[in-house]
Amino acid sequence: MREKTIGGRTVFEGRIMRIEVLDVELPDGRVATREIVRHGPAVAVIARRRDGEFVFIRQFRKAMERICFEVMAGNVDPGEASEAAAVRELKEETGYEPDSIRFL
Repeated sequence: MREKTIGGRTVFEGRIMRIEVLDVELPDGRVATREIVRHGPAVAVIARRRDGEFVFIRQFRKAMERICFEVMAGNVDPGEASEAAAVRELKEETGYEPDSIRFL
């Protein structure tokens, strides 16, 4: 039950993402449109302190026009390993350095 891409175009190309509109053929033969956001590699960190408490940050998000609580996250720099990016983001955003990391 896969969709086959039969056409498409890029409608926006920014510094960290690209938006494409794709025409796809559905398994039953109908044609539909899909709006796709393409983004480079990124990491998100769920951090737990030694006392068992989880760590969140408060961040203003323009799209919501409010401050949100969220996990630490960021882009993986060119040539950077995902593990290194996760450690870097945690330290940059909270000051914490992990004892260990694990992929979920």
